[in-house]
Amino acid sequence: MFGFIKRGGNKSAWIIAFINVVIFTLMSLVIPQFIEIFRQSNAELPGLTLIMIEFHSYTSIIGGLGLLGALLVQFNHHKLGWFFIGISSSILFVAIVLTIIGMYAPIFSMGQVVNESKY
Repeated sequence: MFGFIKRGGNKSAWIIAFINVVIFTLMSLVIPQFIEIFRQSNAELPGLTLIMIEFHSYTSIIGGLGLLGALLVQFNHHKLGWFFIGISSSILFVAIVLTIIGMYAPIFSMGQVVNESKY
């Protein structure tokens, strides 16, 4: 199924690692803005949001795993390199979904508080 990745070898590893780093970089730029909004609102945050805020501290390490994997593939340590790339990509996939849920859940609850205070 993923034969095209294996045939691409080093190029595929670098492309996947680069995509991981770009997405983790974007997350590290966006999440602090949400954190600031939450601090200003003094709202009680759900547990998932607090976990994702804490996870934010480790995004550069996880992005670095993808780069380390690409370097290992480059220097003919294919199995270990693809393992690191796979771990980094898997964490990235889960992190994107949880970040979207975790960062937007408090916004919806803040809207509910505003609506209740109107009436």
